[in-house]
Amino acid sequence: MLNGLIRKNFRKITLAFLAILTIGSLSFVPSQSVWAARLAKATPMPTNIAIGDSGSMNIDVADDPIMTVAYSGDGHYLAAGFKNGISFYDASTQKFLKTVDLSFSENEAEQLVFSPDNKMMAAITRHKDSSESATSTVYVWDLTDWSMLFSIEEGRGAVSGLAWNSKSTLLTISRDKTDDNGNAVFIYSLDGALQESHESPQVSSLAIHTEKDRLFYGNPDGFLYIYDTSASHYQGRVKFHPANIDSLAINPAQNLLAAGDEDGNLMMLDTSNGNAFLLKEKAVSFKSGVSLSPDGSLTAYCTSKGNLALSQVNVIEPMQTLYSGTDKESCNATAFSPDGSILAGGFTDGNMRLYRVDRTSLKTPDHTAPFAHEVLPSSTPTVKSGISLNEIPVQTIPTLSKGAIVDSNSSEIKVLEKKIELEDFISLYQDQLQYPVEFSGTSNNTLLAKDRTAKNRAEIVDGTIINVMDGNRQIHVSLAANGLNLTTITFSPKDDLIAGGTTDGTVFIWNYLTGEKKCEIFTTPNKVRALKFNHGGSLLAAGYGNMKLDLFSVESCTRAGTLPDTVKPVNQLTFSPDDQYLVTAETDTSAQVFKISTQESLFKFVPDFSRNGLYSAVYNPDQTLVAVGSYEGILTIWNVNSRELLLRLSVGSDDNPITNLFFSKDGTKLFACLKDKTCSILGVPAK
Repeated sequence: MLNGLIRKNFRKITLAFLAILTIGSLSFVPSQSVWAARLAKATPMPTNIAIGDSGSMNIDVADDPIMTVAYSGDGHYLAAGFKNGISFYDASTQKFLKTVDLSFSENEAEQLVFSPDNKMMAAITRHKDSSESATSTVYVWDLTDWSMLFSIEEGRGAVSGLAWNSKSTLLTISRDKTDDNGNAVFIYSLDGALQESHESPQVSSLAIHTEKDRLFYGNPDGFLYIYDTSASHYQGRVKFHPANIDSLAINPAQNLLAAGDEDGNLMMLDTSNGNAFLLKEKAVSFKSGVSLSPDGSLTAYCTSKGNLALSQVNVIEPMQTLYSGTDKESCNATAFSPDGSILAGGFTDGNMRLYRVDRTSLKTPDHTAPFAHEVLPSSTPTVKSGISLNEIPVQTIPTLSKGAIVDSNSSEIKVLEKKIELEDFISLYQDQLQYPVEFSGTSNNTLLAKDRTAKNRAEIVDGTIINVMDGNRQIHVSLAANGLNLTTITFSPKDDLIAGGTTDGTVFIWNYLTGEKKCEIFTTPNKVRALKFNHGGSLLAAGYGNMKLDLFSVESCTRAGTLPDTVKPVNQLTFSPDDQYLVTAETDTSAQVFKISTQESLFKFVPDFSRNGLYSAVYNPDQTLVAVGSYEGILTIWNVNSRELLLRLSVGSDDNPITNLFFSKDGTKLFACLKDKTCSILGVPAK
């Protein structure tokens, strides 16, 4: 034991001394990492004995756990990342070469990625302060002269993935919670300058298909997102399991992608057709360290017991255990050599263990063994253009009585009733409401909705389930959105359909009588804040937290159009009675009118008193007026043709804003519902 202590202390003193000597010989600025040559800690063995003679080799890298291992594409380098450093070895001889010292900021190297041209290496490092708060930094080094090219710091979120483009000229970085709108992916050039960025879902792991310019994002909710970098849009999404995908790997041939999640599932994706398969359940560890052999025939991973395991990709069994882990030495990471002959594993005891890959031990007599025992759902289809917006039929506007609201002022408004409880209001005025109808809260969450017959109602339960009930409040069907959190729901006015939006940007459409899912549409990774069918039932409008507005064809489940971005997110969407226009209630205090056929913004109604935004904006039945409800509880009514303000009236307050507005069928009443779930009934006498 004493000899061991002397050995470890001697090594640390030696390393410190060598680092001081090296600093003097290298021209680095003080903020850069320092490459410090030191003695290799490889397990002593004759240099003329190949790894294949014993089948394995142990390299004692550090006192701290190995977090990541990586081979350069040319097979020259083998690198291991750990707390306070990254060590490099000659991959063919296992001879120690260099160590990059990260102790200046106590950074833990969590991911290493060599550039395709093998001239650079990028690393994600993480630093935890005394309060266990973590910050991330990305470092990029030039391996030709061991200098650092640039670094990227991320103080507000966490860097969760790295990927190079095929030409080694751009580095893609996924960062979580970088701003109020969510997460993003950033692309940097080799001078450290930001070239472009795009919004993303929360990313737990990242991989790139360089030949096809595709990015793959592993998500904490168990989704794999596919992003086309050349076209700058999401190609689709695959649902694996409802658990964090913490490890992704794509083989050099780029025809196969492997993923491991926190529940211990090992999954595969055929990148050519988007087919996903579950290979093993409850097999991999919390940090699964998944890797693929260059030819895509083998996969290596760390098991839930800490073992280093090897399996064939195309069969479930057998699994070869290369090293049996313990509490003190469990597997953390894996990497295949470029020729697929060697498998490297990083362990928590600071050792890197290398194994000669023996394919004969993995052969199975079952040549027709299935690829996997469970085929996962197919990917969400790519959203393409659907129906022509110019061909949307004009809806017939009902004839109104003379008692309809017309040009008036607040003195002529009659408050017929005030502070009616929401459920009582629905019951008392059910014959005067226009169906379907939805009631929303102040967080854009739908409180309840009623279908076009007024006989069925829907509510969101526990955030992830829609219960559709009959008039006796008996549940007819429950609808699930793949475990995603639901934000808003709306019924179709023409068919037995209900649409739901989720926090990750997915739009679902179901038949609420049969429970069958008709559509699952994904176009942008941001919260769906508002949904609305047009009166003809052919279009579904969606408003997102990133200010985007989409129009979807209900029949084909494809995108029919995209309206110009709003300045701030929308709270509510409403089609005009003839379906030719869409009005939005926005958080920038404006109600904006869009023309559907031309997909252009026409004008805005902007209440000059509103400081915080609008919750509701609706047309009256004859399409001459728009009523708007604000965060301050103030109602305004506007003339659609002249765009003049006709009326302003305080109905609620700052603490009790107007969340929903509805005109009666004949247009003689306006119903204003507030945050406290009470409604007031307003009427205007005929002139």
